[in-house]
Amino acid sequence: MADRFWLPTHVLFHYTSASFAAELADAAAEPYGAPLFVVGEGAQYGYGLYATDLDPFTTPREELVEACFAHAPPDHRALDGVLVLERDVTERGFAQMTEHIWLLPASPLEPVDLSRLLLGAGACADGQWKVREL
Repeated sequence: MADRFWLPTHVLFHYTSASFAAELADAAAEPYGAPLFVVGEGAQYGYGLYATDLDPFTTPREELVEACFAHAPPDHRALDGVLVLERDVTERGFAQMTEHIWLLPASPLEPVDLSRLLLGAGACADGQWKVREL
């Protein structure tokens, strides 16, 4: 697994659970699979898919938790999985909400097809991130 296979200015990271990251990676690997992210009902800046420009390899875990989950309930603070997303590939595109928070707008409970966005997925184990290119 490569540490970084992406260009830093063109990607965003969605932090999640390792199991969800693996589930989406598996769906992306299927010949007719579509990795779907279903938009939740809670929203600080609006509904949609949230991501950040904070790289897992260069940003301390505490900073990731603060930037991504400061306003989330404790049970939503999973931070052992990551999705690597192409920032500029969709028509509606990600909008920058704060210094490090980006949002791809979508309606509550809307499934967002990540087929064209998902570049990689990974997990953190024993303090080390392993991210694979998809």
